[in-house]
Amino acid sequence: MNETPKTLLDEYIPLIIPSVEISIDEEKGLGLSYSHFEWCRTEDAKRDSDYMQAFGEGDSLELIGYTNGYDTDIEPYLKGRPFRLPDVSFAFGDETLVLSEKAQSVLTLNKKMGITKGSAVLTDPTGKSHPGYHFVSFYNPLPVDRAVKRFQKIPELERPFIYLELKEYHEMVMVHQSVCKKWHDLGIDCFLSELPEEYHDLEKLQSDSLYYSNHEMWFDSLDDWQNNIYEYSTY
Repeated sequence: MNETPKTLLDEYIPLIIPSVEISIDEEKGLGLSYSHFEWCRTEDAKRDSDYMQAFGEGDSLELIGYTNGYDTDIEPYLKGRPFRLPDVSFAFGDETLVLSEKAQSVLTLNKKMGITKGSAVLTDPTGKSHPGYHFVSFYNPLPVDRAVKRFQKIPELERPFIYLELKEYHEMVMVHQSVCKKWHDLGIDCFLSELPEEYHDLEKLQSDSLYYSNHEMWFDSLDDWQNNIYEYSTY
């Protein structure tokens, strides 16, 4: 029985960036408005992009409090509580990845990949700043076939990311398996370990028949977010 030939994409894993909603007191309907991060774009995501956070250099992360659907002052509930920014966040608006210091330390970035990098100083709702967070800006995403040809010419350790333009409004960030393992060793788990075969089939990736799943994580409190305790689902 002949084995199916592997492609370059077999070495890569789609980067999963969760949607996050933090609820502090569900009985009172008190919580934080969600920051919606997705690992690939869909038509719905394009439509809802006005509601998504976008980070740039010097920008702040702003979460708005609500009570039963209405804005409310949540500062008293946040004082003295830990607040952890995600180690990896996809900022939809300007096609930017925001990385923590430890995530950045395991990356080897190469200009051949169409990547620029800088630094972002983020603040949480308590006003505490979070220096040491970096953003990686992706521009001019490549069609799949051109991306494969380009990245085959670049040494493995110099190409941890592939930013693919699959078709209009459908974009995906892929990370090399070796980088995924390094991140896992550092306690960064933003990936699916088992992937459907469709993710490695170039024709299906570019076809209109492929359904893109959403992957979400819920944190019931700021403490849970700090300690990485969450519920997970995909649909």
